[in-house]
Amino acid sequence: MNKASIILSDICWTLYYSNTTFDFLDYTIQDPRYIFLRKRYRQPIYRKLNILWYRLTGIDLHRRKAVGFLKGRTKKELLEQAEHFYQEYLIPRQTEEVHKAIGNSPIVLVSGTLDIIAQAIARHIKVSEIHASRLLFDEKGICKGELDDFLLCKSDVLQQYHHFTIFTDNLTDLPLVRAADKAFIVEYGNQERWQRALADSKNSSQITFIHATTARY
Repeated sequence: MNKASIILSDICWTLYYSNTTFDFLDYTIQDPRYIFLRKRYRQPIYRKLNILWYRLTGIDLHRRKAVGFLKGRTKKELLEQAEHFYQEYLIPRQTEEVHKAIGNSPIVLVSGTLDIIAQAIARHIKVSEIHASRLLFDEKGICKGELDDFLLCKSDVLQQYHHFTIFTDNLTDLPLVRAADKAFIVEYGNQERWQRALADSKNSSQITFIHATTARY
């Protein structure tokens, strides 16, 4: 790729108004135990404890437990479900301003979402490479319900790309935004927080804010 052609993009709340991992799990899992887990997570105390544990250890226990409910499904089945999820759920939630800004350029997906979701997206828009959380399967193609998580590893891509434009909504992507030649940030009422974080950034004049038209959940 030449310098001008490399575009890195997050997926959740950037390309689509969606937390794609949990929206996919909610879309495809009907197990009452999973439904109970998700209801419990909506309780403030459980959510705060999960966030605290994530900050201390880098492990999202709720995410890990939720993904465990995919155990036993075949890779073929999950890929088909990811395709249906893309068609029925993600397309109506496309972030039009971001897709318009990217245009027809090929992009590198850099996201903590499940790789099967990123692969479904890549079948429909121009994607040159995928960096995402990898679902683990056994030798027979059966899901183990385990994840090689990419959430805390996004900055590793700095070792591969030295000149790029980035699209994101995540403050945790700040190292990537600082290193980018240009950045497009989807902001959810937190533009001032972004501006404070980037006050001394060398590329602050090359940052464009895109105001989200829906709230995050």
